[in-house]
Parts: sequence; structure tokens; C-alpha cells
Amino acid sequence: VLLSERLANLGFGLDLATLLEWLQDTLPPLRAHLVPNLAGRSGEIARLAAEAGAERLVLGLAAGELDVGEIQTQARKAGLDPLGVVILNLGAQAALLGPQPTTTERAKLLLSAAVAKARAFTECGPEHLKVSLSVAVSRRSLFTLAMNEYHAIPAVLPERCVADRGCRRCVDMCPHDALQLKDHRVEVDKAHCTGCGLCLSACPADAITFPSNSVAELDAQIAALLDPTNGELVPRGILFVCRASIPALEAAIERGVRYDAGWLPVVVPCVGSLSPTVFLRCLAAGAAGVGLVTCEDRCPSQQHGIAAERVAFCRELLQRIGAPSNLVRFCP
Repeated sequence: VLLSERLANLGFGLDLATLLEWLQDTLPPLRAHLVPNLAGRSGEIARLAAEAGAERLVLGLAAGELDVGEIQTQARKAGLDPLGVVILNLGAQAALLGPQPTTTERAKLLLSAAVAKARAFTECGPEHLKVSLSVAVSRRSLFTLAMNEYHAIPAVLPERCVADRGCRRCVDMCPHDALQLKDHRVEVDKAHCTGCGLCLSACPADAITFPSNSVAELDAQIAALLDPTNGELVPRGILFVCRASIPALEAAIERGVRYDAGWLPVVVPCVGSLSPTVFLRCLAAGAAGVGLVTCEDRCPSQQHGIAAERVAFCRELLQRIGAPSNLVRFCP
């Protein structure tokens, strides 16, 4: 785990020394480092990861510190799978107007979830990789050539797929026409796939793999966030955030918008990929509430309506069993 020293200067009250000590004491085997001026030290990520013999990498960064392409390039130099690197904008997601201990407790949970996600990651094959040119966002990278940026996309396991028996649920679910049925087999068109993950939840045969966005990684994050022995922050709610809405959320936080300390964000490719059972499992695991932050009518996968139906289903179910219906809700 590499934490940027810049996080101490953002005015959020993060106690980085406490974070480093807690990470190493609570989540072994793990090594944590505080890195000064990460954006200005070329190759520092690759060097530290290689020296530690790291198998996985978690970065706690300030907003705009490094672009994804640069981070992934350094990860590859260290012999790591670039899609296995978990990047946490800790400056935005831990931001609070509360006392320092509360902000640090929140950061502990977010980092423990990032570590759990990294540990649950399974290696990607070439079928899972989609390559694009990264957009430079850090000052240093503005003066360098564009780098390849790797994105995870789903892949179909033919030995599990039941398309030969007439199933086409994933094909029908995909809003981007990225799944095609050929000779009773489902193939993924990388050019059209956006990695929304809708096919993963649609498949009845567990035939679709999606490293960096798998069910195992999602479950690991939720378990870490809700583990009562993990930190002292209470109560805790799970806030599922659509990946496409993250820039707007972070921009709002930078403008001074704050939400309750107990809401712990979990970024997903698209909230439409989450079934009602995911929300109900969170409540069963001790969550005080479940919130969804969506792209609303701007959703590139056109899933806002489906997400609304699933929230309505959960609310009606909760009401029928005598529980407060607002335990599952949309959050603006």
C-alpha cells in the first residue's frame, strides 16, 4: 500500500502515520509506505513494488496526482498485472468536515476494502484486456507521450456457457451490442464493450468472468467495510457509486459538498449490474442502509430505470417484513 504524502496537506485531517501503522498491524502480510511527491518521482511506484516483492498494489492518492496509464505502466515494470492495481482517490473519498479521528477511521475502512479487493483479484487473460490511450491529468504527464491504459472487460467461458441450449440472456441484456451469438457460442466484441458488467449479473450459468469487477471482489469489499472488528466507525452504510458518476461526485466534494461519515462508497461499473440480493445481503451483514448514486438519465448503459425498479422491489419487500423501507434508497 502506497500513500501519497500530499494527503496530509489537503485539510481533511488525515493522520497518515496512524494509517500506516494500522494497515501493517491489522492487515498482514502487508507493507505500507508513505511516498513524498509521488507525482514528481518517476518510477517510484515500480521501484517500491519491486523492492517489496509485491503481488498486489493499492494506491491512496490525492485527486489528479497520477493518471491511470502512468500507474499501470509502472505496475507492469514491477511485474504486476496492471488491472490488479487498486487506485483509491483517498483525498476525495475520505473527505469530511468532521474531527480528525473520524476522517482517519473512515480512511481505514476504505483502505481495508481496497486491500480486500486487491487480494480477491484473479489474473487477467488477454481476452479481458481492452487498450486505449490515457488522458494526461498530472502535471508531469502533460509533458510526456500518451501511454496505454488498460481496461477490464468480461469474457465468456465456453465450457460453462449454455448458449448451445438456447440461452441468450447476456446477449439480450447487453445495451451496447457487444455480445454476439455465433455457432451457438457467445463472443465479446471488444470494440463495443464498455465493461458495464450487466452480462455478469444476467448469466444464469456463472459463465462470465470479469477480473477487477468480479463478484468475489465486490463481496470482499463489502465484508471489509462492514466487519465490526475493523475500525470503530458506526453506523456504516454502503454507498454504491456508478463508475461514470465518480468524477461528478469528486468534483462536488472538492466544492465543499459533504455526506455523512457513515456512508462508505463502493465503486461499480454500473449500478444496473447489481441485483436486489446484493442490497439485501448488505443489510443482512449489518449495514445501516444501502444507497445508490447513479448517472440518472445520463446513464450510458440506460440502466437508471432498471436500478429504480430494483430499489422499489427492495423497499416493498422490507415494508412487507416490517422493516423500514428507506433502508435502500437513491442518494443524489
